[in-house]
Amino acid sequence: MAHLAETITALKKGAEKMTVAAGVKTIEMWERELKDVDGTSTIITDLGKLKNELQDKTPDGKKIKELMGKLSSATTKAAAKAGSKKDQVEELGTCLDKAA
Repeated sequence: MAHLAETITALKKGAEKMTVAAGVKTIEMWERELKDVDGTSTIITDLGKLKNELQDKTPDGKKIKELMGKLSSATTKAAAKAGSKKDQVEELGTCLDKAA
């Protein structure tokens, strides 16, 4: 998961400052990273929903916040299985929560 630090940095700067294209690119990168990781199917599904919402002509801010919250919870839970990346995955979950 080489993209943890990059995603954490972007979220710390503010998710709202990311362009739609940058957000979609980040989501697609995570979809690829997680596709073969056991127990991440819910995260992948929610990433897809978030990507679709971001690309909608009239994105629903409430849905985006809800999805970010769900991703935060799922990411924080996944941290327990992240081995040496546990701290970074927990930090990512915290950043997602703050962005929600």
